[in-house]
Amino acid sequence: MKDLGRTIDKLLRVEPTLQPQLSSIKKNWKKNPSKTMEYWQELLTILNSEPLLGHPRRHELRSIVVNRPKQAHQQLYTFEETRANDRIVGVIPEHLADFIRRHDSRMVRMAKKQTEANMTRNVALMAQVSREETLLNISANRIWLALKDYFSLWEKPQHFSIRKRQGMLVLVEDPPTPPSMQANVMRIDPRKLFGMLGIEPPPEE
Repeated sequence: MKDLGRTIDKLLRVEPTLQPQLSSIKKNWKKNPSKTMEYWQELLTILNSEPLLGHPRRHELRSIVVNRPKQAHQQLYTFEETRANDRIVGVIPEHLADFIRRHDSRMVRMAKKQTEANMTRNVALMAQVSREETLLNISANRIWLALKDYFSLWEKPQHFSIRKRQGMLVLVEDPPTPPSMQANVMRIDPRKLFGMLGIEPPPEE
């Protein structure tokens, strides 16, 4: 709830002619603060009276009294949406999901600090980022420990990712990584190599 005294002061700065009525309310309120709701009602009755309904600055007067809804802070996360071909292991329980979201938010904040530190070459900030990164690594290990325990994944060699689906966090099994292509090494006979270099090959033992 807004402070009644401060609200009255703001109203009087907009419309000083209300001084006699509003000052009386403020004076009585200071003497008997337990009746705050009654004095608020008295103030609203004055503001909604006939002379003030057509006041040229009525919108401004109203905005002083009415609480403005605070804009919800949009939290940034890095979780990707699940895809059609994702193999979902299961929904992550809420107590672990909350811990994971907090960890992800810390990662976002650290990335911002790291960018700032790199651009400004701020040594103190770099040290702070390095420490935060170490703490986040510990936190990540705790998360995967808890997830592997919860979903019994210790016997499975697969890799897993955390994604979001319909507002929930889910554990997704990553597709198997294709075997890496081995480099084709061209084999050259040593005697041919010496010949290409114009060197007499050593005698064979």
